[in-house]
Amino acid sequence: MNAHPGTPVFFLVPDAIDDPERVSGGNVYDQRVRDGLRAEGWEVRMMPVADGDHGQTARALSPLPDGALVLVDGLLGARHPDVLLAQGMRLRLVVLAHMATAGLTDDERGAFRAARRIIATSRWTRAELIEQDAADPQRIVVAHPGTDPAPAHPVAGCSVSPRSPRTRARICW
Repeated sequence: MNAHPGTPVFFLVPDAIDDPERVSGGNVYDQRVRDGLRAEGWEVRMMPVADGDHGQTARALSPLPDGALVLVDGLLGARHPDVLLAQGMRLRLVVLAHMATAGLTDDERGAFRAARRIIATSRWTRAELIEQDAADPQRIVVAHPGTDPAPAHPVAGCSVSPRSPRTRARICW
């Protein structure tokens, strides 16, 4: 896609992405993508869209310059496929597919096909998109979600006892 850090990335996301009352795996994934791109030097411009506001999606994308790189949360793509279809020739769309619904509609398939790249969060999602003829398999890549390191907590009924400076034994009863 010939994009590089310094190129603005417009990121179309559900408006609840940073709402602590509406934490979801998709929102956390989107946050990590945003933060990771920024850490790599990308200019990420967030474009939150209200859940049921079809017009807001169209109003968000319409003023973007031709050729703009737009990352789209797949939930919005599924809810507003006609908007992606209308903008797909003008913008460089990349869709983050958190999941594939059973029985994609023709409009949903069209929205995926309008994207230059689809980023699936699992091999299963990628396989479902391919099986439902959502896009050319060469345009669908997988980026698995990561995990946060868990804080160390003592286990009830266990203690850690040093045996030497290099080894430790866990004693449970």
